[in-house]
Formats: sequence, C-alpha cells, structure tokens
Amino acid sequence: MNILSEHLFKKLEKRKEDILIYRDEKKYRVKDVLDEIKKLETSFKNLTDNLKVGLIINDPYNYVILDLLLIKKGYLNITIPEEFSDDQIKNFLDYTDIIITDKKYLKERINKIICNKKCYLLQEEVFNIDLPLPLNTDIPYACKITHTSGTTSSPKGIVHSFENIFNSTNNILERMGQNKKWSYFSINPLSLLIEQIFLIYIPILSNGSIYLIDEKTPPYGVKNYDSSYYLEKTIYSKANFFFFPPKIIEDMRKVLSENNKLMQKLKKREEKYFILTGGGKVNAEILSDLYNKGIAIYEGYGLSENASVTSLNSKKNAFHKIGSVGKALENNFVKLINDEIYLKSNSLYIGHLEKNKYIERKDDYHATGDIGEIDKDLFIHIKGRKKSVIILSSSRNICPEHIESIYQTNSQIESIVVIGDGSAYLTGIVLCSCQFNDEIFKKENILIEKKVPDFAIIKKFILIKNKNQFRKKFFTVTNRPRRALIQKEVSNLKNEY
Repeated sequence: MNILSEHLFKKLEKRKEDILIYRDEKKYRVKDVLDEIKKLETSFKNLTDNLKVGLIINDPYNYVILDLLLIKKGYLNITIPEEFSDDQIKNFLDYTDIIITDKKYLKERINKIICNKKCYLLQEEVFNIDLPLPLNTDIPYACKITHTSGTTSSPKGIVHSFENIFNSTNNILERMGQNKKWSYFSINPLSLLIEQIFLIYIPILSNGSIYLIDEKTPPYGVKNYDSSYYLEKTIYSKANFFFFPPKIIEDMRKVLSENNKLMQKLKKREEKYFILTGGGKVNAEILSDLYNKGIAIYEGYGLSENASVTSLNSKKNAFHKIGSVGKALENNFVKLINDEIYLKSNSLYIGHLEKNKYIERKDDYHATGDIGEIDKDLFIHIKGRKKSVIILSSSRNICPEHIESIYQTNSQIESIVVIGDGSAYLTGIVLCSCQFNDEIFKKENILIEKKVPDFAIIKKFILIKNKNQFRKKFFTVTNRPRRALIQKEVSNLKNEY
C-alpha cells in the first residue's frame, strides 16, 4: 500500500457514518463512498499493479470516486481536461493502458481520437475491463501525470509519486492549520492537480467534508465566467475554505458592492473562512481594499512541477503580507539566481514526459521560469514569467503580468493581455466587460496611468467584443493567454473581433 492510500483510507475507515460529500440536497456518507469504491474495485482485481488509467470525467462526484479507487489500487492516474484539443488529448492518451469516461459523447470523441486503446463508459462497462497488451512500461510506478498549467499546444506531462502528493497536501495543511476540519467547495475543473488536493485530500486528511457544485453548473471558466454566480454558490455553502481564481477576486469588489446581503454574509463568517487565490497576478490594491472591508484573501504561488502550492499567505501570525504570495511552505526551499526563482522541496516532481519519452528529474533545485523577489521577512513576490518579459525597442524590460494586474482595476475591463515585444510602446488587448462604457474606460485609465512608469503606460488598446471566441483561440485551458500567438496575430486583431 502506498503512503497516500494508507493515510486517506485510514482516516475514512474511522468515520464511516460521517457525511463526506454534499451536493445540493444529496448527502453521501463515508460508508457510501467506500462501498462505491469497493464495487468498482472488483473490475480491476485481475489487473496489473502498474496500470496507467486515463480519466476524462465530466461529473466531479464520479471523479472523486475514481481518483480514490486508483490511489487505493496504486494505479497511475492521467487526468485529461475535456477542453483539450483532439491533438492534446491524443498526446496524453498515448501514455495510458486504458481510458475511463462517464459520458457517451466523450467516449465517442475518444474513440475517434485514438483507436488502439480501450475506452470504458463508467456507468455501463467498467465492470467488464479486460487488460490490453502490451502495457506501457516506459513510465515508473507513480501516482499522477498532470499537465503543466501553461499548456498550449503539445502538453508536457509532469510525473508525481504518491509520496509527492502526500507531502504536498501535508505542507499545505501545516500552513493552513492541521487542527481544524477543512471543508472545501469546488468550482474549478478537477483536471487541475491543485483542485484535486483541495477538494479530496485536504478534507479527508483533516476530517472535513467535500462540497460539490450542482450537476447543471460547469466549472468556473469552462463555459461560464459569471463571478457573482459562483461567489453566491460558494459563500452560501457550509464549506470553510475556497480557492478563487484571480478573475473572481478582481470581480469580487464590484459584486459585493452591489450585493450587500452577500457582503454581510461573507463578513459575518470571515473568521471561519480561508479564501485562497493564485495562478496569476492579483492587484494588491484590490486585496487591500477587500481586507479593509473585513475580507481577507490569502494569495499563494505554485506550479505543476511541485504538486501545486509552493508558498502561501495564511491567518497565522507573521504569515500574511498583502502584495506577496506568502512565505515558502514547510519543506520548500526557495532561492534566486539572476532574479529567477529556483525551488527544492519534498513534493517536487520525479520526472516528466515529452514526445513519448520519460525523462527523470536530476537537479536538486528546479528552475521555475518565474521572476521574483524575496523580501527581508522572507515573503516571496512574483514579478512575472521569464519567457513573458517584453523588451521594448527602447531596451526597457517589462513583466506584462504586473502591468496587467494594475490595468485590471479598470471597471470596464474583464481581462487584459499586454504585448509589445520589439515595439516602441505597449498594446493592451482588452476583453470588455458586459456593459462597456468607453468614456468610463478612458477616465479610469487616466488614474491608472499615474501608478505605472511612463515607459509602461499602454499607448494602444484593442477592444475585444466577442470574448468567448477570443478565449477559445488565444487562451489555454487554464485560462492563461497564449502570448506568443497573440503577439504574432496582433496585426489581424480589430476592435470588433
């Protein structure tokens, strides 16, 4: 038995009558979950210990059951977002022995993408699994293969051991507080490793509960970017910790100003809540404003290669500084080389997959590709991605993420991408808010420009009205801009795109 399975199932066996999963009016006891796992387990009894299972799962309840089953059996879980392109899905499926999905339309799609792998539909066929031969033997015994957060065209698979995932979960719990029952409400895609840790492992290891969004609502950012809708769903739940993407934090100030009932509910329970954010730059001004209104947001920093979180602000004394991403977690060691963050930890990946080959990690310290600073109090400040740095024709170096976070405070901007490499000035690609007002947009920009150096003021804006079409083409599945592609095609972009 692996270390992750040992600790998770030891906790579950001790609380069989407790409610583990809440979803609308439905409640699932620990006993119900264990029975479901046991039922599915019979399908795998004659299979090898080193099976590599691809999961393309639409329903989060099904994902929780299957993920725990694979951990218990010691199988490798390769979770693939259904939002991936066909080519991206094929790239990952090449590493699998079998594939499991829970929707007929997904099975049909998978069978068109790859024909030499068995794909099973959870509700109908999972009890009749027969083992395909030969098995993929190139990948070592491991727990997860996850895609990197910046995935664009050809995904790089990050390989994590069971010990990696267990250590990462423990490191996060140590910073959050190990003596508390943490119950999580999930609004983000479970294809993200951080969401798996927050939703499944932290609640189980802390004797908390799992809260799932209703079956009709997709994860945030897949089809719906209505922050107010997801905020209400989350805050009115009985969960006590949440992870909000930066976009929701940016919208929160406006949403709460227009919904006093929601504001009072949040302030009333603020002491019980632990609200985390990360995965992108968040403007410190917004965090300060919310904090002054009695709402603390704890920003963190992480990367797929470190099994999610690397540093985190928290409620603990001397562990919260707005504008930073917190101090490094326990067992995480950070240093700077030429302003780039290098990381060593007990949750660092064991290797990665690239072009159908497994490459073992050899370096003690991993070069993150992020530019940052470490202040005198050991708080980490992220400036941007090394490969994203814009060099103007004036030789000025600019981290676009920093400028984007400042302009993001404009109420008329839903999202903004800053480009301009090799140009004399910066251009801002603006995804307009629903009720865009050009006069307000220009007036607020006058105030914003006072907060940035003259050379970093955006001189030209391209206003994008068809946001969904633009996101589909120019953003990754983790909602990060494909900067190189946008820069390449900027001449074709028009205000009416």
